[in-house]
Amino acid sequence: MDTKQKTLQNERYLRRKEAAKYVVDNYAMPCSPKTLAKIACVSSNGPPFRLAGRFPIYPISGLDAWAIGKIGPLIRSTAQSSVAPEINLTDRTAGKVRASRKARLETSIVAVVEETARKEERAADVEEAFAGAKAP
Repeated sequence: MDTKQKTLQNERYLRRKEAAKYVVDNYAMPCSPKTLAKIACVSSNGPPFRLAGRFPIYPISGLDAWAIGKIGPLIRSTAQSSVAPEINLTDRTAGKVRASRKARLETSIVAVVEETARKEERAADVEEAFAGAKAP
């Protein structure tokens, strides 16, 4: 027996439904069979699996490695979370972001000023028409 066959014999494999339950039970992470199916089709970030005919089977060691890789480091505050990284204001792109926001804001201000001027013109026209209708 070669090494590959020994590894296959010693490794325990789970079907997709069992694999999802394993991840939920052992790592308290939400995971469903449908999620595993989607990840297998559209992403390379899922747990490794083999095909036994047309059925995917997941090695427990692969599920463990995948789940541990998804768990972040211990933090004491959500401000430390890597989910929403801080923008480094010294970064060159931060200046571009600020310039872009400033341009959008200026465009919005111009649009509001123009709309206000149009409304004032319409109000003046209505007042003139109303005054003209009362005059006779």
